[in-house]
Amino acid sequence: MAQRSARQLKAAEQIVNKFWTLLESSKDPKAAWELVHKWWLQTHNEQSWKSASGAAFEIVTQRYVQDLVDAQPQLKGLIKISRWKDLPTWLQEGILAERVWQRGELREPVIAPSQVDMAALQMEAEEIRRVVAVYSCKSSAAERYQQDLFWAERLRGRGIRFCFITLDDGFLNYAREGGEASKGVRLAMALYDRVYLFTDEPLQHGSEVFQPISSVVGDLMKWMAM
Repeated sequence: MAQRSARQLKAAEQIVNKFWTLLESSKDPKAAWELVHKWWLQTHNEQSWKSASGAAFEIVTQRYVQDLVDAQPQLKGLIKISRWKDLPTWLQEGILAERVWQRGELREPVIAPSQVDMAALQMEAEEIRRVVAVYSCKSSAAERYQQDLFWAERLRGRGIRFCFITLDDGFLNYAREGGEASKGVRLAMALYDRVYLFTDEPLQHGSEVFQPISSVVGDLMKWMAM
């Protein structure tokens, strides 16, 4: 999760607010995001969109998934969806990190945090009992695999599901229409426990990995029971 300037964060806030306004009429989150993009380009350039939309997508995704969770009576109050910056230090530097040692050093490790974008925490009252799943949240899958490959294997070995939430058109086209899977699709199906596409459209192909965002609720219920 990259550090962002105050200007980027202000622009991201504008995008987030417009998304929730447009979602009321469009209903489908992908359609709402596309409308926000068009609205932004009326007064800004594409580069400013790329600069601000990443942070906006993370904020939107966290709230959207939390709303889905809270709408399910069996999960409400039991699952908290938190962005990386809101996680307690003992998680950031504990189960969601890796300790490495410099050559010649025996006592003091260097902590390498995973900096996952979002985590689903199983709660008991106000106490965190378990990290059920973590999520990379990116509008595009470009250049995501090398970073996620290491952490997917590390965290999955600790009983944490590793998922990806995206608007990536290549993934969406494959999940809707099928056809020959690209290298990116094959990598995603090998790497992630789930790839949630930020849409409510029905998806027909690769459904063992590719799912609409609404499926996050059923998956969390299943994974909590394991």
